[in-house]
Amino acid sequence: MSIDMKDAITFDYETFLDWTLKLKDTGSAEPLYKKDKIDCHGDYLLPSDYFDDLSNLIKEYSDSRKIATINRTKTHAVFFKYDTNDVAEFIAENEEYPETTANDWTRYKVQVNKLGTIIKVDYEKVYDKEYNVTPVIIDKFAHAFAVAEDKAFILGSGNKQPIGILNAEKGAEIGLTAASKEAITYDEIVDLYFSLDKKYRKNACFIMNDKTACALRKVVDSTGNHIYNDNKDTILGKPVVIFNDMPDIGEGSTPVAFGDYSYYHFFIIKDVYIKPLKELYTLEEQVGYRGYERLDGVLSKQDAVKLIKMAE
Repeated sequence: MSIDMKDAITFDYETFLDWTLKLKDTGSAEPLYKKDKIDCHGDYLLPSDYFDDLSNLIKEYSDSRKIATINRTKTHAVFFKYDTNDVAEFIAENEEYPETTANDWTRYKVQVNKLGTIIKVDYEKVYDKEYNVTPVIIDKFAHAFAVAEDKAFILGSGNKQPIGILNAEKGAEIGLTAASKEAITYDEIVDLYFSLDKKYRKNACFIMNDKTACALRKVVDSTGNHIYNDNKDTILGKPVVIFNDMPDIGEGSTPVAFGDYSYYHFFIIKDVYIKPLKELYTLEEQVGYRGYERLDGVLSKQDAVKLIKMAE
């Protein structure tokens, strides 16, 4: 069934997109959305409700979005980072007010990094009249984006991608260097904990991969007490969050981070586009869907996260 131009005015964009993703004939409705809903490559803008669904699913699947600060912004936005070392003093009634001498504001220009993928859906689902394929497409994109965002949160280079917490120049600070190349001691975890300023410890958590978590589960103090609480997944009372993109314990690596990751800012640009690829996977009896989002990320205060660096 196609839609005549006289009927196209009542054909809302969300319905139009659903029909497009199902490969239905939208007739003359498409020109109505060419100007602000369809980009120069023929990709379709995700409507606000679908964008919210996608964002909620990414947060569900992504550990980094759970602990970082999420900012929805426009392209080429500017973010100002600042320190909080201002000091107030008690003064007499007519005494001059003390001034902060340090210039603690840093300007950061948000980069427009493109994160994209192609997902596939079987013909059987796409052409089933009773099956709503749109939520499936959104869910599959959410999974793919979440995995990529978590990796960038840890390892991002800043070159066409966010800046990760392990970035040597703009990432977290080294809290201490371990004595060994192959093992972390109880005392070194305690030292890492206290290398982080008190003002960041309240909301702090540990980040490591599964192998490191397994190793730390076996670490005990001089009286045989384990540092890792298996029942609560905590170390020294602080949660442990697993990111398997963190490096293993090994020579010169930084396998454990401890800090307040709310100082890591994701900048999500509210424009997500998708496009059905009708013929590319015909031989596989599947339809491809190309999609991309644009985002950036940076740790606004490097001293808010501390790392253990293994001996070299």
